[in-house]
Amino acid sequence: MIFRLFLKRIIARKKIFFIVAIGILLACTTLSGSVMYFESLRNLALDYTFSTIDSKQLDIKLRARERPITKQKYDYLVGEINQNAVDPLTKIISKPFFGVKTWTFLPYPANLFSFACEKESSHLENCQRFFFSYLDGFENNIELISGDLPKKYNFSNNSEIEVIVSREESEKLKGLQVGSTKTIYPYWEDEIQEITIRVSGIYDRVEKNSDFWEFYDINFSQQDSTFSFAGFFISKDSLTLGLGEVFSEMGSEFYWDFKFDSDVVHSHDSQEIIDVIDQSKTKLSQEIDGFVLVSKLPGILKIFDKNLVDSGTPMRIVLIIITVVIIYFIYTLMSLILDSQNDEIEFLNSRGTSVKQIIFFIIGETILIAIICSLLGPFLAIGIIQFAGLLPWLAEFSQNQTLYIKLSNSAFIASALGGVVSLITVLIPAFLFIKNRSSTFKRNERPKESIIQKYYIDIGFLVIALLALWQVSERGSLLVKDVLGDSSIDNLTLIMPSLILIASGVFLLRFYPIVIKILSWLLTLRGFERIVPSWLIIGLWQIARNPSHYRKISLLLILSAGLGVFASSFESTLDRSLNDRAKYEVGADSRLTEVSVPWNGESVSVLSGEKSEFGQVMPVYRSDERVKSSLLGDSFQLLAVDPDLVNEVIFWRSDFSSDNLNKILDNLKQSSYLGIPVPENVNSFSLELNPRIDPEFLSPDNKGRSGYPPVAVLLRISDSNNRFYSLSLGTDWEKSNDDKARQLYRDFRQKKISQEELLELRKDTLGEQDLEHCYFKLKQDKNSWCELKSNVNPNPRNISSWGGNRRSNRSRGAPFIPSPPITLHSISITQSGTYNPAGAINFGRIKGLDLNGKIVWEKVLDKEEDWTLLNTVPNAKGDTLVEINDNEDNYLRFQWTPGQGSRNLRGFSKVENMILPAIVSNSFIEMTGAKINDILSVSLLNTDSKIQIKGVIDYFPTLNPNKSPFVILNLYDAILESNAQLMEGDYQPNEIWLKSYTVDEAINNLMQSFNLSETEAQSLVEMHLGYSTDNSDLKLDLLSKISKDLEEKNIDFLKKSDINSYLNNAKIDPLTFAGWQTLLIISFMTVSIVSIIGYSLHARSSFNERVGDFASLKGAGMSIRQVLVLVLIEQLIIVGIAVLLGMFLGSRLSSTIMPYLITSGGSFKAIPPMINEINWLNFSIIFSAFLTLFFIVIASIMLSVKKLSVHNILRTELK
Repeated sequence: MIFRLFLKRIIARKKIFFIVAIGILLACTTLSGSVMYFESLRNLALDYTFSTIDSKQLDIKLRARERPITKQKYDYLVGEINQNAVDPLTKIISKPFFGVKTWTFLPYPANLFSFACEKESSHLENCQRFFFSYLDGFENNIELISGDLPKKYNFSNNSEIEVIVSREESEKLKGLQVGSTKTIYPYWEDEIQEITIRVSGIYDRVEKNSDFWEFYDINFSQQDSTFSFAGFFISKDSLTLGLGEVFSEMGSEFYWDFKFDSDVVHSHDSQEIIDVIDQSKTKLSQEIDGFVLVSKLPGILKIFDKNLVDSGTPMRIVLIIITVVIIYFIYTLMSLILDSQNDEIEFLNSRGTSVKQIIFFIIGETILIAIICSLLGPFLAIGIIQFAGLLPWLAEFSQNQTLYIKLSNSAFIASALGGVVSLITVLIPAFLFIKNRSSTFKRNERPKESIIQKYYIDIGFLVIALLALWQVSERGSLLVKDVLGDSSIDNLTLIMPSLILIASGVFLLRFYPIVIKILSWLLTLRGFERIVPSWLIIGLWQIARNPSHYRKISLLLILSAGLGVFASSFESTLDRSLNDRAKYEVGADSRLTEVSVPWNGESVSVLSGEKSEFGQVMPVYRSDERVKSSLLGDSFQLLAVDPDLVNEVIFWRSDFSSDNLNKILDNLKQSSYLGIPVPENVNSFSLELNPRIDPEFLSPDNKGRSGYPPVAVLLRISDSNNRFYSLSLGTDWEKSNDDKARQLYRDFRQKKISQEELLELRKDTLGEQDLEHCYFKLKQDKNSWCELKSNVNPNPRNISSWGGNRRSNRSRGAPFIPSPPITLHSISITQSGTYNPAGAINFGRIKGLDLNGKIVWEKVLDKEEDWTLLNTVPNAKGDTLVEINDNEDNYLRFQWTPGQGSRNLRGFSKVENMILPAIVSNSFIEMTGAKINDILSVSLLNTDSKIQIKGVIDYFPTLNPNKSPFVILNLYDAILESNAQLMEGDYQPNEIWLKSYTVDEAINNLMQSFNLSETEAQSLVEMHLGYSTDNSDLKLDLLSKISKDLEEKNIDFLKKSDINSYLNNAKIDPLTFAGWQTLLIISFMTVSIVSIIGYSLHARSSFNERVGDFASLKGAGMSIRQVLVLVLIEQLIIVGIAVLLGMFLGSRLSSTIMPYLITSGGSFKAIPPMINEINWLNFSIIFSAFLTLFFIVIASIMLSVKKLSVHNILRTELK
């Protein structure tokens, strides 16, 4: 009976309840749809994740060991694996491959003799090895050529075990045929020391490339150039009841391979899969010997879940705001409907209907609608999501197939929640409305102040929201980390943006009537009455007189406009952030990383730093270094760049630093150091020196560690490619290229010849310019001078290593061939003894000789001020360099202090003890406590260096200051400072950053650089492209060209990256691109529906309430035109102020919240910082459509006002 009454009332007022039903249905559909939509998005994202990974990495592999392999142990082990791993994973795996492999058997008794097998000796019979194996399903994957499958083995009746072998192995084992026998022996000690096999059959593989045989080849086949392995297949019973019982010490290895089936896995399964695999690994590792579970699946799913949190959190926030807007829309609808039903409620009240009865009717009607909407919501959501799946950006991922949608209990619970919240939202205004009515209801009673404003609830919520925002800003993200470091969502901060938006809107509306009153008061002041029309003041009075009536619709429009701006801002900001993160991650248009220059062969370099015809090429060096402030020192990341190219190549934003980039780069200008240039025709060096050392210390018999001489004199040289290398003056006999010289040295060391014989014999091999020659001359006369020589091309035996990887097509003994001209940087010694006494060497002249031995260049070493002492080891602090004037000879004396031997250089260099100017991050300043112009000691490229802080920046492309502080140096000075102090090898740039020209830029560059006509330049560009184009803004592919050039130089690089590839990978992720595109449409659809319906209902309700007022104004003498303008002004003020406030709040909310929503990798905040952007074009187009609809509604109201009959209305009012 009651149900019928409710139904009749709903049908009688179907228009009103239809509008309420739309609001409730929107709430139910939004909440249930968000559950299903996110599930669909997660599945799309998971499918995308799986598609980017090699399927073999997703497979699950189990390994275990058992000894001995009895039937009992076999059954236990297999049972445990099945119970704890196979059965729980049955849903996501295909039938697993399973097999067992025994330990190895020998062709001879292990205790008899040991045959030494060498490389390429596997064809010998004694170098053969055997094992038994059992594979589940083996018989279904073979074709018997001859014989039968092996029978069950029973040792008590038969001392032979039947096996089956492949055709290849039977041929390899010298014609092992069906019926053949062979005795083999365990390599371990056991009670039984031999077993005889009998070949029962020979097989061929069926489908040789099948997954079954791939499983066998990976786990059972062994390829070895020393041994030849053969596998004998046996039955399971032969393994457990036979071999396992006979060989009590024999071990076996168990293998399971599960093929992962990604098609049956959905995103909600990810945590369950992770838990099952983790639990299996933990439990079985404790119970089974040697258990190993190998799969990248758990790690991939954990990363996927983390990305879900990172990408899904912003979407949830927007959906919460959408839900809040819809709920408030329902609240506003109900308030307006109740306002329009004053007469009916007053009538019921006057006829004795109690407040409880009226509330009962409203509750019953609303519950009925809420139940219907809650049931319909999920089904309507399915239709909307199915439609969304047809949108281009989602269809691309779903391959134009229907999206997977699971109508789960969660969807119905979410829909029911929407119905309950909507019900509460309807009842609150109903209860408040009826409570304020009494039997003495006065129609024109001034509305009371709302509870929210009366008790400052809005301010309280705003304070709570701001506190939540403060917490978020403190930790830098909406995510929180637990004690284990795992990220999770803070539920309070999820609703914080919605709370800020609605609380700020309500708070600002407190000032709405005050501002209107002040404005109307100002317009009535003397002097304004002639300017301001009366109908404008009347309109302002009307709004100020009843602000609560306008406050509801104003707040609804504020929330709608705020949602529209926030969603539009997020889409634009996300797109901008993705682009900026791609540019920041790559650093330039493209980048080559882990570049390694070969250490031998012809000199090559990446230190070009020159313009290409198609762009700019900037070499860069990157490494991890330390501040030398403690034993270990704080670590930082070094990036050495070319300051002349930085501004042209890198991605830069003004917010990366408070200073201009050019001003920053001015601090990194290269030093004026040049070194000592050597003429191109110099083929060898000759250095005059007089060692002031105990002669016995230089004896050839006094070699240091690794056979190095006790003291060696080296020249540190670079060539035209800035490749550094060391020349060891004189010859180290042991490492000489001359075989005869090396033999003489070995004879001397073995006491086969005397020192005198060595002195005489070495003249036929090395001449007199070597360290040993100095040794003998010093024994005769300690004041004698030696002349040590060395070719410009270093002896490869004197160079143990070079910076860079050796390419496979280069022999390690290949000589390094420098590119002339060369430059001399330092003259130094190295000491290799455990402890070395003090000593000195007088240096006279260094001369350059051509191919004919003619002196073509000479430099006298007599000016102390020309050189700087090297300070590479602690012992070097006491070293001295002084000028000696000895009669007519002037020379330099280098004297060193005693100490532990070190192969670091000690000597003097043309490179001054540079203090390298550095640009550092703010995080580096915080770490070290340093300030501008401070000088710090750092470890730099394996040398001790000093840097001076010249500037501070926040960010620099490719560097994350939140993970590691960074230092920016001049590339050439940093490399020079380090390379000049190294004993051997050199540091070269390990990255190349590229800036590609557009077609137009390339044409202009070719015209200027080579004096070409525009037609000729365009032809060259099109030749590079491989096609003609009219797109002058198209960027050329400089990355491919430079990659090819490096390969031709035999320069390796590990990775290529470019902005477009990064963006493509980011934008094809459904969670970061397609999801937001769809959510943006949902946001604007919500805004449009809510705004238009809410405003239309409010406008009609307002008109009905003010019909008498309009008639009175017309009766008082106002023209119809003035009344119409009054209506227009009122509505424009209401809509305009609300929309402007909403846009302001939405933009401020997005700029405040957005930095914490967009994260990058493991960092809480996105690097670089996000720049808030609003797509005003899209926003303007959409809101222009809304305003058009608003004006249509206003026009309809104005038309209704125009049609008013004053006499009829006044007669009705009097009644």
